Amino acid sequence: MLSVEVVTRENAGLHRALLDEHYRRRAEIFVTEKKWRDLEIVNGTERDQFDTAATTYLLLVDDGQLVGGCRLHPSTEPTLLSEVFPHLASVRGFERSPDIFEMTRGFVIRSRREERPMRCGGALKAAILEYCQAEGIRSVNGVCETWFVPGLRQLGWPVRFLGLPQREGEYDLVAFNAAVTDEALSLTREHYGLPAPITSWRGIVHQPAGRPTAIVRV
Repeated sequence: MLSVEVVTRENAGLHRALLDEHYRRRAEIFVTEKKWRDLEIVNGTERDQFDTAATTYLLLVDDGQLVGGCRLHPSTEPTLLSEVFPHLASVRGFERSPDIFEMTRGFVIRSRREERPMRCGGALKAAILEYCQAEGIRSVNGVCETWFVPGLRQLGWPVRFLGLPQREGEYDLVAFNAAVTDEALSLTREHYGLPAPITSWRGIVHQPAGRPTAIVRV
């Protein structure tokens, strides 16, 4: 059964093996498969300057196996958008606030990408919204390939482009901001046939700022 583990510095020790597998999968997908520039594989893993103590990881698990993941990072800290791709926000710019996070490094392993609808990708999208609601985050920034945005809009995500798409290496990239809404979460769950909630907060004992219906504690 699909579930998404919320991993922060508070419970990283509990999920160390899963987190290490996440870094290995990132190396496999973003460096070896996608050939993204300026990324390095070190000891079989991929990490960068935005993997910090402030980062939250959403790790998608099916029957105990990692099948996908993404990371969320506070916009008040250095981010991929602010430090590497600020030119992608040349039209509207981007806001930095404690209640705005950046989502990056989203992936689903190759063997699970042919599913239609791709429930693994849908589970990650729902988990992002659940986490944000629970933590009082009102919107997310992102840098992604242009093909990714229409899918978000079909799920009711109110996406705003921050600038014009630009060619970066072999990919057309765009920066965006999307508000976190009940409608987007409801439509995402409905489209992919997901349980509510999809997130698990094992090992995290603090009280989230948002609604308790958005979390599971095991």
